[in-house]
Amino acid sequence: MVLGSTPIADSEAILRFIGNAIDIDPVNRIVHAEGGATIQAVQEKAELFNLRFPISYGSKGTATIAGAIATNAGGMERRVSDQLIEYHAIDGRGHHIHHTLSESSNAVDSVWPDSHYHFLGSQGFFGPIVAGSFRLEPIHNHQIGVWIPMESLHQFKAVASCLKIHLSHELKVLELMFDSALSDVKALGSMPVPNSYELPYAALVICETNRSIDALIDSFCELLENVSPGLIDKVSVADTPSSIQSFIHARESISDATRQIAAQHNHKVLPFDLSLRQFQATKDLEKLQEMIKSSSIKVNGFGHFCQNDHRAAIHFNVILENTVTSEEMNRIEKNVYDIVTQAGGSHSAEHGGLGDKNIAHTLWYSDPHQVQQFISFKNKYDPKCHFQAQRMKILLRMAENIPHLR
Repeated sequence: MVLGSTPIADSEAILRFIGNAIDIDPVNRIVHAEGGATIQAVQEKAELFNLRFPISYGSKGTATIAGAIATNAGGMERRVSDQLIEYHAIDGRGHHIHHTLSESSNAVDSVWPDSHYHFLGSQGFFGPIVAGSFRLEPIHNHQIGVWIPMESLHQFKAVASCLKIHLSHELKVLELMFDSALSDVKALGSMPVPNSYELPYAALVICETNRSIDALIDSFCELLENVSPGLIDKVSVADTPSSIQSFIHARESISDATRQIAAQHNHKVLPFDLSLRQFQATKDLEKLQEMIKSSSIKVNGFGHFCQNDHRAAIHFNVILENTVTSEEMNRIEKNVYDIVTQAGGSHSAEHGGLGDKNIAHTLWYSDPHQVQQFISFKNKYDPKCHFQAQRMKILLRMAENIPHLR
């Protein structure tokens, strides 16, 4: 590879070599993409072959394949680890690394690199990822979007469980949204938001099918009526591409709306990117909300429940008065992470556990084996610390001061 001849000390030069070519194999439903290709570009290229790339999130227009693999990114539908077939990388020694995922990845979040496929979730510590191959999925004939107001998290769990059992092959998106977050989207007035009937939660469901739309809607309504009688009267259904996209845009606008409305009112936002065990995620959320109720103005949140059969990725934003001290914010953080860790979850579902804001939490809530394994990977692939040198220094220094890691 050309990259192998590049002076490794010049990591910026290496990154400039990474291309953005995309090649589709329609017969085997595979996309081969260079690291500089954006998620959106891959999606658009796949659609030309009547295929879809089911990894998508709000920043898809700028987020790259290299970054997605490096963070094991996820969105409404899938994580990278669910679709990845192989990747190519250049490590700190200038070696070409090629890993084929011969078995399923064990990466369920974005805290540490995968223990088998080390550059998956490596967050740039071992060297740049230059290309990857992914499984694609066929585009079905019909799609519907359903917006369901919810009275409680318990009701959401009941509906979600039913849909996953009876519409498993047609269910593509299952999102939980807090109405407080949707209220901020409405307040900005930049896009329509379906009526939530002032109920505290809402679900966004998207299904794809080769059946007729009427048959799919009939099945959906029958299931919903069986699980929660009367709920169907509050449901909004979208059955055209533009109306479905409107639902998606409303959901994708939550994070920006939360930040903008908080800034307008001079409030602070304490964001959490939580990975929770799916079977108990709603119970854990209830516990978290109860714990911070007295300290916060409100909680804006949303979560991906279709991304993984075992985990839910929850984006949990605590809105605080501007007068709240850093000490109080640290206390809230610790209480949240304690609850999540005790419940078998983690503090970084999608955004990377080794970023500047998360290193301390990652070390505190990890066991010595995880830390030592990461350090051994770093010594193997990048012994002279060409990549993420400053963060590595911080990590090692912090580790020395955490009692259970000594």
